[in-house]
Amino acid sequence: MTIPILVEPVAAGFRAVAGGPFDLTADGPTAAAAVAALRLQLADRVSGGVACVELPLPAPANPHVVPLTENPLLDDWLKAVEEYRNEADAADAARGVHGA
Repeated sequence: MTIPILVEPVAAGFRAVAGGPFDLTADGPTAAAAVAALRLQLADRVSGGVACVELPLPAPANPHVVPLTENPLLDDWLKAVEEYRNEADAADAARGVHGA
């Protein structure tokens, strides 16, 4: 798992910040030191039993959005595409174009 860390210069060096759900901040004389200090704080939280999980949310119901596979026009569209391709292939063949 990876999380975004904001590293920014401050008067005393650098500050590393992990936003929610961790809400941790660590300072250091260098950017690497600030990130290392933040990493230690995160490790302490995890060793204390904290876990971070991802929870997928279902897509919101929207009566105006219909999955393509449920659209009654899909079969007609696929048929039209196939007819167009056949016509284009025939025209290419008539002109002597190969591999199209």
